[in-house]
Amino acid sequence: MRAVIAVLLVCGRASGDTLPPGAWPGASLDELRAMRECTLDDPPMEVGAPIPCRPPVLPALLHASFDLGWVTGLAADGSDVRGMHGVAADAELWLTRSLALGARFQLAAIDTAMQTGLAGEALATARFRLFTDETGRSAFSLALGGGYATRDALLGGDGAVARLAIARDTGTLLGERRGLTWAWEIAAERGFGTLPLTTLTAGIRAGIELGIGQPTNLAEPERDAPFRYAIGGELRASTQLGAGASFDLPLARFAQWRTTAFWTTGHDDTGEHGLLATWAAVTGPRVLFTPGDLSPYVDVQAGPAAIGEARGARLGILGEAEAGLDIHLFCETRLDLGGRIQTELDGGVAVRTGFFILRVEHGPALRHHAIDCARDVPLAR
Repeated sequence: MRAVIAVLLVCGRASGDTLPPGAWPGASLDELRAMRECTLDDPPMEVGAPIPCRPPVLPALLHASFDLGWVTGLAADGSDVRGMHGVAADAELWLTRSLALGARFQLAAIDTAMQTGLAGEALATARFRLFTDETGRSAFSLALGGGYATRDALLGGDGAVARLAIARDTGTLLGERRGLTWAWEIAAERGFGTLPLTTLTAGIRAGIELGIGQPTNLAEPERDAPFRYAIGGELRASTQLGAGASFDLPLARFAQWRTTAFWTTGHDDTGEHGLLATWAAVTGPRVLFTPGDLSPYVDVQAGPAAIGEARGARLGILGEAEAGLDIHLFCETRLDLGGRIQTELDGGVAVRTGFFILRVEHGPALRHHAIDCARDVPLAR
């Protein structure tokens, strides 16, 4: 796959052409990791030839990031706890490598005992991230926000809102100063309207980071992770829709233990989608039949759930079984295409629904499953 990408990118210049002195050779910073920096004594690079050194990374005028995200969770109005889900957008200006100021906009549907409706909010935010691998854009981040929310009166009414979020960030560099990023986030909000409203949510976000400065650990080779794990996000589609996040631990070359937290939509006769929802956390083994670039797999999981109904949520136990095809992309990334059956287990075995699954996972737990994680020598283009 990398060879195909390289061929496509080289098409802009003929093989053998000489790049201008100091020109970026078309590779990402991550591909040039641990290479020595070029000097004036190095000859110009040739298109199609191996890259002998890394050109200096020129500073950018602006370091910013833009993300779109999805959140789901619980909303408490003081008398009852129900569900919520929504979409959000973040724009951040990075003052340093680790500190950013920005703005967040969120639109959510909230269902409480008193009212079902929409809530919008705009917040000023500050985010600090502690890098675990700056070149790989891996970090833990803490975000604080404050602003104004507009809600129906029975959802607390208009008023101030405060937010605290903790996230696990990761990503991949695409060139000299830009990259794709994504994150898994847990957040708590408190609304200070006429009636207080507290929400606790989990979410995922993805976006682009521009103007990235030279990482402080660019000269270091990528380290083998001391703790192997993989985190993933999934989409579920059938007569219901849903999304989830998973955390995997390796058991053997052909087996992992997976824990998945997910949300799926509910539906009632009035046509209210998404508010009468089901939240669940299930755990169990995953088995690969032919570990490698392509492998059939099966998952079997079970766990507690809050199952949404017209009169409110009830507690239950769900079991799920999934079969599909595991596709390895690069060294530590996996794409799953599968089908999943969901059953209730707390009153006998009763099939509830099925899903088509699209899942992307990334992490060092997948490294030893790949056939070859060795780095190819990048070519100038």
